Amino acid sequence: MISLFVNGDSHTAQVYGKQGKTATEILAEKYQYSYINTALPGGSNQRIIRTTLEALPYLDPKSTLIIVGWSSFERTEWFYRDQWFQICGDPYYKVDTDLQNLWKQHIDSWWINDNHECWRRQADQHHAIWMFHRLLHQLGYQFLFYQGCKTFFFDGCPQQNMEFQMPWIEGTWIHNPYVKLTSDNRRVIESFSHYVENQGCQHTDDRAHYGQDAHHLWAEYLEPYLLQKVKILRKE
Repeated sequence: MISLFVNGDSHTAQVYGKQGKTATEILAEKYQYSYINTALPGGSNQRIIRTTLEALPYLDPKSTLIIVGWSSFERTEWFYRDQWFQICGDPYYKVDTDLQNLWKQHIDSWWINDNHECWRRQADQHHAIWMFHRLLHQLGYQFLFYQGCKTFFFDGCPQQNMEFQMPWIEGTWIHNPYVKLTSDNRRVIESFSHYVENQGCQHTDDRAHYGQDAHHLWAEYLEPYLLQKVKILRKE
């Protein structure tokens, strides 16, 4: 049986505003795939990589498709008192009381030195994700990546205008993960959030989440890419 292993942040974890099925769950039910979703609201890219690596010994590369909706790049995770804490700019996601001052310093430091720290952290995570996709490929997994709400480099980071694209394995991304500039210098951003907003979906809460309509649209968008990867799995 084909298995879907899904990871990400809130955009991948659940439907907001009412009960419903996420895009990947819709597709898993439609095609009767086994389904595991380990995405976590407020989760960081570091967590996505760590928890996926922890799961790999229990997954079969001959039958598993890994789907990742990557998170925002200001996030990270800290290990403290024998547990992992997700460090997010949104104070809604609480951290241990002992970490409050460090949390605030971390968030404030993001924008220092003319956004140099912003660029450094984004570039570090960008490289980590690239190394992660190479490892999955070497281990024989089929996988699909997309951005939940932003591209790798976004407004507020002047270095993003540099040509900074890694040699991704063909078929890794279901959209362009980088900011594109049009001929008249307008930014074009491709992600789950931007796609569903362009289709008329609206936020269902004050943290830029979406409802069931968005997940149905994303399932339709994701479906042909998923079926192509499943076709490869069934040939192997």
